Amino acid sequence: MATTSAVFFPDAFLSAMRSAIPDTAGFNDFIAACQRPLRRSLRVNTLKISVADFLIRIAPLGWQLTPIPWCPEGFWVESIDENIAPPGSVAEHLCGLFYIQEASSMLPVSALFSRGNAPQRVMDVAAAPGSKTTQIAANMHNRGAILANELSSSRLKALHANLSRCGVANVALTHFDGRVFGAAAPESFDSILLDAPCSGEGVVRKDPNALRNWSVDSNQSIAETQRELIESAFHALCPGGVLIYSTCTLNMLENQQVCRWLIERYPQAI
Repeated sequence: MATTSAVFFPDAFLSAMRSAIPDTAGFNDFIAACQRPLRRSLRVNTLKISVADFLIRIAPLGWQLTPIPWCPEGFWVESIDENIAPPGSVAEHLCGLFYIQEASSMLPVSALFSRGNAPQRVMDVAAAPGSKTTQIAANMHNRGAILANELSSSRLKALHANLSRCGVANVALTHFDGRVFGAAAPESFDSILLDAPCSGEGVVRKDPNALRNWSVDSNQSIAETQRELIESAFHALCPGGVLIYSTCTLNMLENQQVCRWLIERYPQAI
């Protein structure tokens, strides 16, 4: 039987979260949520198969799938016991019929294509390992153009492999610091996704030691980089375009305050 490790919470992190969630019951609910196992989820790759055909094809595998409300192609995978093949081991995954992707990770791209937005030129500023880039390509039906950028050389290899596995044909890969694009490609993209590097506070459900090196100083340093990235992305956006900013962290400094900083810096333009 698989065992789970207790989540490590630094005292300073707990203090910061108590300030953000002053209600005791709400704070206790938050701590309990952090310690619940992460639900498995996947996204059907509609570049290769329809959702209906996928459900027929995987029926013999014995998976119990629950639809994810914010992504029509997304499903939680329930009740996989030791005698049922896990998603990552089946041929359907290896040939790119679906992508193992966290349900929360599907939200930013769903937002990017909401309200009838149908961009033809999209940039994914920090694209590896490719879950969101492949989701963007599927929403674009492999038409238009995607610039998928990644600063890390090792992660760029994983990004290329996943794009290839999923049959993405409308993407160009670049290997730059995302802060260059505002000056290098001003007003060039209809839509931009900035899934920013962050302190990763929200990943404790899959990595109990994610907060081992957490500190307020680190959060402030990361937020400074995030402000530089979002400003660069804003300048690379066409007038009237859509910029989606997301992180996998929890604090306001790296989330709401980054967006507020950009709005206050360009109050007449956003």
